Amino acid sequence: MNAASAAFYLLLAVVLKSLREHGGRIRPAHGRGEGAIVAMLVVEASVLVDGALYPRLTPTAGLLLPPDTECHEHTLRLQRAFKNRTLWAARMVDASAGSVVGGLWGAHFQLGSFDGCLSAGTSSPVGARYCLARLFAADAPQVPGFHPRRQHPHQHYRPCEAGPQQRWDHVTGLDPESDARDALQGCGLVDGSIPLADVLVALCVPESCGAVPLQAALKKSLLRASASDIAFDVRVEEEYCVSHRELQDGQFGLAALFFWTLVLALSAAAVTAPYLGGRLSAWDWRTHVAALARPDAPLSGMDLSALSGVRGVNMVLLLGAHRAFNSAKLATTNQFINTAESRTAPLHALGHHASLLVDTCFFMSGLLMSLSPSVRQGTQDNHNALRATASRYLRLTLPYAMVMLFYAFAMESLGSGPLWKSITMPEAAACRRWWWANLLYVNNYVHGQPGEYACMLQSWSLAVDMQQFVLGTVLVPLLTPASNSANSLPRWSACILAVALLPPFVATLVEGWPPLLVWSARALQNPFAEPMFYSMYVATQFRAAPYVVGVLAGCVMLRFKERSLELNLWDSTRLTWGSLAAMLTLLTSSVLFADLSAPAPPSLVSALYAALCPFAWAAALAVFVVAVTFGQRTAVVGLLRWQPLVTLSRLSYGVYLVHFAVQLLQGGAERAPRNVTVATVFRDGFSDLVIALIVSAWLHLIVEAPVRYLAKSALYGRRLVINVKLCRKRTASEMTASSASPTPTPTPAVLNGIGSIGSAAKVSCF
Repeated sequence: MNAASAAFYLLLAVVLKSLREHGGRIRPAHGRGEGAIVAMLVVEASVLVDGALYPRLTPTAGLLLPPDTECHEHTLRLQRAFKNRTLWAARMVDASAGSVVGGLWGAHFQLGSFDGCLSAGTSSPVGARYCLARLFAADAPQVPGFHPRRQHPHQHYRPCEAGPQQRWDHVTGLDPESDARDALQGCGLVDGSIPLADVLVALCVPESCGAVPLQAALKKSLLRASASDIAFDVRVEEEYCVSHRELQDGQFGLAALFFWTLVLALSAAAVTAPYLGGRLSAWDWRTHVAALARPDAPLSGMDLSALSGVRGVNMVLLLGAHRAFNSAKLATTNQFINTAESRTAPLHALGHHASLLVDTCFFMSGLLMSLSPSVRQGTQDNHNALRATASRYLRLTLPYAMVMLFYAFAMESLGSGPLWKSITMPEAAACRRWWWANLLYVNNYVHGQPGEYACMLQSWSLAVDMQQFVLGTVLVPLLTPASNSANSLPRWSACILAVALLPPFVATLVEGWPPLLVWSARALQNPFAEPMFYSMYVATQFRAAPYVVGVLAGCVMLRFKERSLELNLWDSTRLTWGSLAAMLTLLTSSVLFADLSAPAPPSLVSALYAALCPFAWAAALAVFVVAVTFGQRTAVVGLLRWQPLVTLSRLSYGVYLVHFAVQLLQGGAERAPRNVTVATVFRDGFSDLVIALIVSAWLHLIVEAPVRYLAKSALYGRRLVINVKLCRKRTASEMTASSASPTPTPTPAVLNGIGSIGSAAKVSCF
């Protein structure tokens, strides 16, 4: 407490004592003294109000612009109408957030009333524009003529100096007696955290006050403000502003009209295909629905239907992890989910270490590649490998392109909200710019500058998977028994595995990377700005170990099949639950490195973890697959082979493509921050799953399955017709006769591909 405050409180104590002595009555002679006391109380109260930590942003800031500007004129009209208590003006002021509430708790989103502002614009003579102004503490002058504000006499604050600071990522981790302004400035804040001074404040201003003039006006208002002795700056971006006219007119342009016309045309083709036949028979939805409901065909003589269950469960977990990702990224009132308290909680490890779930997809791709006879025989028939690659490209790319069209042209027109434009505009712009890199499956290497959005965040894994598939057509024949003796195969396997483990180990050791990408608050806001994201997280050479383990696991399973291996019940149970326990341990091991306020682990430890954790995960998964494939029928095997789960798992590729858009659209339409907990993530994740399954079912029946059939027809020609006839005779009793179709009805085995390549495609993630 400074000397002035001490003198004031001493005088106040004397006055209160005098009041007690006189029974609460003050003599008339002391009236002048009473007035002085009241005046001093008012002054001290004004210090509290005027000394607020955050400056107040007002919708009338446009008055600070030159008088000849339209924004100034309309703001002046707004101010006069508000003084007269005119309803339209009062509604606009009421819709603004005003002062920051809960800023020290980490409430970064002060969203005001989005609908209240824009609905007021329909009756306002000056229109209405809803903008989110980003307020943040400025380390240095950022506008011409900037100068530190004169400190209040009762404030003697000196900004935190360089040197050891208490490390924290939430205000509860600070000393309660410390200076709040240090917390606001971010003194000692761990890397990756968002400073408490960084907030988005909603303002409802006249429509003529666009992002540029509003930012200029707010900067001038900050220079005049005396609310805080901390230097604040402000930024207003176009993607955080929307006018009532934009909301009324919408963004349904010609491109969006083309997309929805294409959707209707494909849907019409599917509806009429059973009656028209001919070339449209590829869109016969009844046949595709029947194919979805049938059990998986054996692959290399092995029943791999349990792998379909693994794929389905893995996709549900991945969707849940992405739901937690997007819930924490968007407007939330619970900032603990962005702190070490969440990252070090084993219950939250599924979200923070979800990269292992993507490694599961890479493992399954390698496993099914090595189990495919056509690919293993690539040394004798290179055309099989080329046809497999072409078929996979066509099957994956057409649904992928359909979803990219939605991102690029249709997503922006589907809703509105305070964060709607900031979410949809970067995604749409990225897909319009980088679509070709995605279609060539090189988007994990070909992209914009760090921090620039890429088209479909989750699409990097599709590029990695396709690149691994192409390399696998060369790798798998080298590991076949026909190409290797019994003694050379282990040596080949060890060399290939060492090559896969070396890149993450060396890069982490040399570059000083952390053992894994920590999903801090900053990383959640823009993962593309993280140095590790493009350099290591999405690069194929750093994600190769699970794929190689999958290839080797497939080779081992073929040996087991040749020897007619069959595990007893005890071994099946032990291997199943032991591998699940090992995978759970690896999944939760991320908590050891998630506290950014703790000292960094030694470089060697980080390098070993970065290289060995994905490998160990894939190895444990390989043991699990062997147990459920060659073991007895346990409860786990029964669940994974449950036909409804197997059927739904065949929609996994579509779910993977569309679920992220579902989550972004839901988050962008939120009008107020939400309290995010594990329960809300489960609830929202379930709704995401239902919507994604519905959309992916359409995508599968209308795009993916017809394209797969047409691709096989083009690539295999006469062989496809022979298989159609044979399979139709074999399943005639199960198929519904269609007199309208002059061509034989394809069976599920043919629709999903010829031989083992098609079977592998059915149970791989992508």
